[in-house]
Amino acid sequence: PARTGQLWQKACKADYAPACTGLGSLFAKTGDDKQALAFYEKGCKAKDLDGCTHLARFWVEKAPVKDYHRAAKLFEQSCQGGHREACAFLGNAFGTGQGVKKDLARAVALNKEACDKGTPLGCYHLAGYYARGKGVEKDQAKSIKLYETACDAKLGSACTLLAFRLGQSSVRNDFRLFKLYEKACKYGEPIGCCMLGDCYNEGKGVAQDLDKAVENFHKACDGGHQPCCKRINKLRIPSE
Repeated sequence: PARTGQLWQKACKADYAPACTGLGSLFAKTGDDKQALAFYEKGCKAKDLDGCTHLARFWVEKAPVKDYHRAAKLFEQSCQGGHREACAFLGNAFGTGQGVKKDLARAVALNKEACDKGTPLGCYHLAGYYARGKGVEKDQAKSIKLYETACDAKLGSACTLLAFRLGQSSVRNDFRLFKLYEKACKYGEPIGCCMLGDCYNEGKGVAQDLDKAVENFHKACDGGHQPCCKRINKLRIPSE
């Protein structure tokens, strides 16, 4: 990472916009939000669409004072330039009414376009609309199919929600739920790690293993899922 940063510094100084965005991501990983913001802005200003999308996400997810209006404008700029993930984020903004006037029809259309063009986040958002019947006719089967598509594309949150949906079925398959939580955790989704820990703790879909339960609870806790932090010292101890 250090050598990567040095090379990207040179490229960014030479006005290669994607390198500036890359530097922003490096600083974001180290927790230096000030530097991350500066380089995302530089990348976006130099017309790197990925930089504009990262900048928009910063204003929504990490800024001390959220600026949904500014974020929506940046998402729209990137979406119009062909950045499909930005279209999914813009669709979500229309779905929630954050930064723009709420418009469920447009939210569905943007996410469908993103999904159809291979963006997992678009499929994930679209699945939620079908699950709740918001902006479209409620269709649980279509919702599950879309979650499957996003999960297969390694979007961990989709794997977790797919497991939640299937867990509500009258025909419950604990092994399938276990494998979905395993995927979600592998793809870096903290709630998935927590649920995977529960599977190991309770012996659902897999043989009981308290060591693996603790390991996955720690992953979830380290990933910021606070409810799972409390599970670590409250494991069910099997009877002798």
